[in-house]
Amino acid sequence: FEMVNVFTCANGNCVPYSQVCNLVDDCGDGTDEDGCNNHIVCSDKSLLKKSYMPLSSLCDGKYDCLDLSDETSCCQRQLINDVVLKVSSWFIGTLSMVLNGIIPVRNLYTIK
Repeated sequence: FEMVNVFTCANGNCVPYSQVCNLVDDCGDGTDEDGCNNHIVCSDKSLLKKSYMPLSSLCDGKYDCLDLSDETSCCQRQLINDVVLKVSSWFIGTLSMVLNGIIPVRNLYTIK
């Protein structure tokens, strides 16, 4: 390695700058991935070391992290994506509104 083109890890190891922020812990202590903004860190407690996923894995509908952390905080994602489910929900909602309107009117006529 030429000392100008290397990254010095916190543990004293050196890696080429081309291996910094590449989603792989090349240092062995994760310092070559710390502070990078091109990935998310999975907080898998069962693994002894961190795992890194690209930002494109965040809220993509697939669980990439073992702890499911890449999909659990997706508040801005629309929950109902399927057209059939949307139409069914709309139909059931409309039907319940109509029936809730008919029943009181029908009860008024049976009271007389």
